[in-house]
Amino acid sequence: MTIVQPGLLMERDVPITNFSGNVPSVTAKRVYAVRNGAQQNDWRQGVKNLQRVVTDAEQAGETLRGMGTAWSFSPCAVTDGFLVNVLALSRVLDVWSPQDLEDPSELGSVVLVQAGARVGAVNDYLMQKQRSLRTMGGRGGQTIGGAALTGSHGSQIDQRPIPDQIRGVHLIGRGGESLWIEAASRPLVTDGWAQKEGMKLVRDDDLLDAAVVSVGCFGLVHAVALETVDGFNLDFHRVRRPLSDELRALMRTLDFGAGYALPGGTGRPYHFEVVINPYATAAPDGVSLTVCWKKPFAVPPPPPGGGSLQPGAEVGDLLAALAGLAPGAVPTTLQLLLNQQYPPKTVDAPFAIVFPRNVPVGFKPLAAELSLPVAQADAALQVILAEIDASRAQHQFAYPGLVSFRYSQATRALIGMAQFGPTVTIEFPCMAGVSGTGDFFRRLFLRLDQANVDYRRHWGQINFLNPGRVASDYGAKLTTWKAKRASVLGASASLFRNAYTDAVGLTA
Repeated sequence: MTIVQPGLLMERDVPITNFSGNVPSVTAKRVYAVRNGAQQNDWRQGVKNLQRVVTDAEQAGETLRGMGTAWSFSPCAVTDGFLVNVLALSRVLDVWSPQDLEDPSELGSVVLVQAGARVGAVNDYLMQKQRSLRTMGGRGGQTIGGAALTGSHGSQIDQRPIPDQIRGVHLIGRGGESLWIEAASRPLVTDGWAQKEGMKLVRDDDLLDAAVVSVGCFGLVHAVALETVDGFNLDFHRVRRPLSDELRALMRTLDFGAGYALPGGTGRPYHFEVVINPYATAAPDGVSLTVCWKKPFAVPPPPPGGGSLQPGAEVGDLLAALAGLAPGAVPTTLQLLLNQQYPPKTVDAPFAIVFPRNVPVGFKPLAAELSLPVAQADAALQVILAEIDASRAQHQFAYPGLVSFRYSQATRALIGMAQFGPTVTIEFPCMAGVSGTGDFFRRLFLRLDQANVDYRRHWGQINFLNPGRVASDYGAKLTTWKAKRASVLGASASLFRNAYTDAVGLTA
């Protein structure tokens, strides 16, 4: 390990894979670890270190990627060029005074967060301020940068996805240029603040909508400005239900006034999630139904024994138990494990506490995730169940996991996956390392296409995308995304890319 300059370490020829190990290992020529200065607000040293990494890569003629927790199940972060680990850039930066903002009343409601900060840590910080994010993904272990730049969808039915909470992006681009990108229609910082910090201020709605889901192709993201809301609690209810016709109708309509009885309340909930055991669709308890109702903010006392309130963690426990099973044993044992690991539960706690804070431990997960119009939810479910049955009968493969339905509104991000209003996201949480899983997803995607289901795929999960499919999925929005990338990078467009972004047609 070489000390390049204060707060910047470098190691040569380092094998790189992702958290789950499903991405083939690639040897990066250099891996940099970037840190801030020692004082809490000495974030400028971190910026200088990112700038040094960019100029090093340019001088060496190498590609450059950023990486956080390496949570993505696609190869979007790995590279055989230069890699920079931003996990130590993990602070919420208290850098603004009222005169630094176009609207001084936004002080405290918009926070500047470094890209390496984990979502769960940001939630904890905001909870102490009686503030909250609007939405998040299934776990808080992802970094803010990684979750946003790959288009993580969020899971609250009337909220837009994670990237849509971003009001500004601080980006280190070609030649180490420091850029602040925000919307012209909703300016955030003043010209004076950007000039003081040595940033080029760019106000462009389309550029912001491109940069918030950039898959790491616009430069190194140092920090993002997150719009927050007043703190709130979630009254969380999880019950077991059958996959009835009435529930399936609700899943494709979100008509909460049609008479289906929800646990904990009536009307439209804040969060609605259906987790299905695909091998027990006829069972009276084959579905885990989670409903959360928004309530006034109040922090509960710690539970007895110092445990934590993490109602979503049981999926991880379930998958860990599945890891010890042969694939052929999955169908007959999944329901027993679901009964044990996913019991009914009720929790009333702040948003920051209700959802798990960290990446899983003790097992290696894998997932694919799709987004589609809510009206097609039931059609997609029929296709999914048919492929699971066909895989068992024709390929002797038992899909080793669950099928989860969650809901959000459409994203403004040009190539974010949640392109529909409203959107249903269907996730397939399963185990890494089970032979045949990739082939199963290929067959499933083909079957969905043949059934004319209109869907998009998560950039950071198993997706098997290609340039033709990406162009078809995003059309004119992709054209705009590429034009905005070129406007930022110019002749340096080949710097921020890798084999994956080339293969899917984003940077080739």
